[in-house]
Amino acid sequence: VLPGLGARPLSRLTRSELRAHFTRLADSGLSRATISNAIIPLRSCLNAALDDGLITVNPATSLGRKIRARTPEESGTVDAYSPSELRALLEGAPFAVETLARTGLRLGELLGLYHEDISEDHLWVRHSVQYVDGLPVIQAPKSGKVRRVDIPTDLATRLRQAPMGPPIFDARPEAIRRQWHQHLDTFWI
Repeated sequence: VLPGLGARPLSRLTRSELRAHFTRLADSGLSRATISNAIIPLRSCLNAALDDGLITVNPATSLGRKIRARTPEESGTVDAYSPSELRALLEGAPFAVETLARTGLRLGELLGLYHEDISEDHLWVRHSVQYVDGLPVIQAPKSGKVRRVDIPTDLATRLRQAPMGPPIFDARPEAIRRQWHQHLDTFWI
């Protein structure tokens, strides 16, 4: 927002000017989600300015509800792996990477898994590990709630057999990402 509108006085911002700005951003290829991530705080800031009497109307009130979606041609297509390609890709993958792929966990949730979280056919997501200033910080999952994730029994068995020690995957996120990229490199060669 700042590069396009930052020098504009609040009292002079108009709805059409904001709409034109965000339409240009959409036309430049930014996703609807990215544009919404700019509109929502702008709307809040302008609501605060309205409350403080700095402006008489919030020009962003209905902004973002009519941003043009990309056409299928503009978006391109994504080709998902076939089941046989996915099996081949995961064969020989590092265990952490395989677990991420087979469970749908976020990386921080994987790093927060403990042996007591694993059952016969599911696991419980109770923690997420994020690194702050290079140190691990254990916190609640992104949703803020404990959730159950059904998993294949063979994966549950392997997770329960992992060496004891809190947590199951005692690694830094960068190490797991590096393992994944190294595995991809060998897969595609």
